[in-house]
Amino acid sequence: MLHFKILTKESREETLNFVLGAFPDADGDYIAEIAESLLSDDETEYALAGSHGCLLIRIFEGEYSFSYPVAVTDDADPILCTVEIRDYALKEEIPLVYTDVPRDELGDLVTLFRHANIDAEDASGDSYTVRIVTEAAAVGEMPTVDIGGLTLDALRPEDDAGYARLCRDEETNRFWGYDYREDETDPDDSYFRESAEGEFSRGVAMPFAVRSEGKFVGEAALYAFNGMGECDCAIRILPEYRRLGIAGRVLSGLIEFAPKIGLIRLRARVMAENEASKRLCSAYMETSGEKQGKIIEFIREL
Repeated sequence: MLHFKILTKESREETLNFVLGAFPDADGDYIAEIAESLLSDDETEYALAGSHGCLLIRIFEGEYSFSYPVAVTDDADPILCTVEIRDYALKEEIPLVYTDVPRDELGDLVTLFRHANIDAEDASGDSYTVRIVTEAAAVGEMPTVDIGGLTLDALRPEDDAGYARLCRDEETNRFWGYDYREDETDPDDSYFRESAEGEFSRGVAMPFAVRSEGKFVGEAALYAFNGMGECDCAIRILPEYRRLGIAGRVLSGLIEFAPKIGLIRLRARVMAENEASKRLCSAYMETSGEKQGKIIEFIREL
């Protein structure tokens, strides 16, 4: 997985050494020249990485973007780098935007994705910005999904107490794969809904409230959209509503809903010790055959 180092005047030498460590045979003077040009911009944060013979530049000016990989060795492979950038953005849950894409590289780049907005950066059409559009971003607003007595729809302020209780539940989140305390040690109840809404606004996740007869009983999430018609799904239900068959109905509903927004494959990643989730996923999905440490991956073709 890629790792970027932020470039500042103070970190210049450390960052350049970090990048050159990825390809010692690269033209260090050329990379240093690029770094100097970036340091002249006080309004933008730049971070650098190196991979497959290319210099990679992460840009932050209100939102993240990535300059098209700059070849610095004879065997450079910018397309492999764009795939690594895609995987990095997926992991970091940030929108995927490539800037400074040369006209000659545009076709190879966009074939990696199903949906992209392409804008020329100058009148000559020699350089382009490519913004990858996920299925979550394309829907515009959170949809409502009816599942025979259950409803999936957007989280609401009146859900804050129940949703916060679900998010804080240690037993639930032992298997969820994310501990909110890594980012916020003592959040108020609204923090969790607002964080989920932020993920949807960035087009990286669709966090549904699960409702039974209008009452909030849990969450169903589509997330990790990879730009190729695939995403992950996850479900968590409040303790008092478990063992009522709700999670199975929700997973079935997600499988039926997903193709309507253009998805072609759902994944679920389950801890090997989570017997309940393994049983649930086994009823609707197939194992991929790959085991990532203690994680079992399930897949459903749509």
